[in-house]
Amino acid sequence: MRIRSDRLTHRLSSAPAEVSVTGRRRLLGGLGSAAIAALLVGFAGWQGIGPLPGTALARDGWGTGVTGLQQSLRQARTELELERSARAAADAQVAALNAELGQLRTELSFMKQQSGRSSAAR
Repeated sequence: MRIRSDRLTHRLSSAPAEVSVTGRRRLLGGLGSAAIAALLVGFAGWQGIGPLPGTALARDGWGTGVTGLQQSLRQARTELELERSARAAADAQVAALNAELGQLRTELSFMKQQSGRSSAAR
């Protein structure tokens, strides 16, 4: 009896393991079906067809965050416009003061020349 079981074991172990064509088709068909199902579920979730629990809450939270960011952006733009107008006014004032300084320097130079002539004439 022992010889017979050895032969059976030998026969089972010596045959190469193969996957039949039908087994391969089933495997590929199953994997393909699973991939298609995953794509459909993902597309449905992306389109909002099949909302997941908590998705609407997350979207509402994002909406609130976006609204807050938009308000902050408007405020920053307003502040930027105020700073730009203040800078333009300050630049205009600096230009006016530089022009006045140039005029005063010219007058000072003229006065120094006049005072130099009057002392030399004496």
